[in-house]
Amino acid sequence: MPRQKKVEQLKPAISKVNRQITVGFVLVTMALLVIIAYFSLSKAIINITPELRVIESESEVQILPAVTSTLTSSNILPGIVTSTEITLTQTFSPSATETKNEKASGRVQIINNYSRAQTLIATTRLLSVNNILYRLTDTITVPAGGSIYTEALADQPGDTYQLSSSTRFTIPGLWDGLREYIYAVATEPLERRAISSNEIKPGDLEQALTKLQADAEIQATQQIPNLADYYVMSEGELISSSSSRAVGDKTTSFDFTVKTKINLIAFKKTDLETVAVNNLKADLTDTQTYVSHDAQSLSYSLKSFDQKNLTASINVKLTGSASTDLANNFNKKDILGLAKDDVIKYFQDKPGIKKVEVIFSPAWVKSVPPLEDHVEINISQ
Repeated sequence: MPRQKKVEQLKPAISKVNRQITVGFVLVTMALLVIIAYFSLSKAIINITPELRVIESESEVQILPAVTSTLTSSNILPGIVTSTEITLTQTFSPSATETKNEKASGRVQIINNYSRAQTLIATTRLLSVNNILYRLTDTITVPAGGSIYTEALADQPGDTYQLSSSTRFTIPGLWDGLREYIYAVATEPLERRAISSNEIKPGDLEQALTKLQADAEIQATQQIPNLADYYVMSEGELISSSSSRAVGDKTTSFDFTVKTKINLIAFKKTDLETVAVNNLKADLTDTQTYVSHDAQSLSYSLKSFDQKNLTASINVKLTGSASTDLANNFNKKDILGLAKDDVIKYFQDKPGIKKVEVIFSPAWVKSVPPLEDHVEINISQ
């Protein structure tokens, strides 16, 4: 049987032109995918920190009784406005004053080693080895072979008459034979002693007056319910005062009476802060935005007090911070396509900006995307 020849089937050859078209199509497709990925994934986040400016507010606020007013105005504060008379009496002690005696003095022991008792009258002289002269203050009789303790006083004033303990004295008034047996020895330092005086002085009456006026103000403020929630201002007007003893009297105590009028103003701490913050915000310009206030800077002082109508006014001060309103200070279109350094420079050239942070994503993005909705601008407060 004759052998059959295998018929070879030849694949049609792809022309060079068709191959180039195919490769070109693939490349264009990849490029389109890259462009689509760039536009869909690229993003720029710009964080802006505005400069904070110190702002201050000083305003006059009227205090009206809480029963007739509410916190509806930045110039009116509900509170307590009263005027009351208080009478107080208290016992005081005059302040003791210490002075030193002009003459030194101290305790001495009179020793009698003789066989008979010896009487020594007051003013009997006692003479030290340095010829410092003292005298006895009392008449005494010293028994034979015994001793007596008594007081001695320097003959003249001055510090030179101050002597140490154990100083020995002879008694010049005795005849020579007795001086060896009868003599004196200091049993303590002989010094100028301090003297206390309880005499009423003008300062004692002034201190009593000040104390009772302060007590009257405290008594008036204690009538306020929930006192810890309030700021309190008080003024005392003295009506009369009297003392049971006069200046110069020597006494251990005296009674002092004060009658005083207490003008009292009180308002809630939270209400005052609310009013002060409202006034602070009211003082802002159209281009400023309130950020915060310093509660520690809040201060107030009395401006006027109307006793007839029981109203008052105070000056209120508060310090805070504000930033420039940046919302309308720039346009996203101005930064599209800019590199990071150019974006930072663009914003830093604007007033009221303290810091600029630019974040691109993904990592291969090096400039602001050309689409506004891919740009996020955050302004911190």
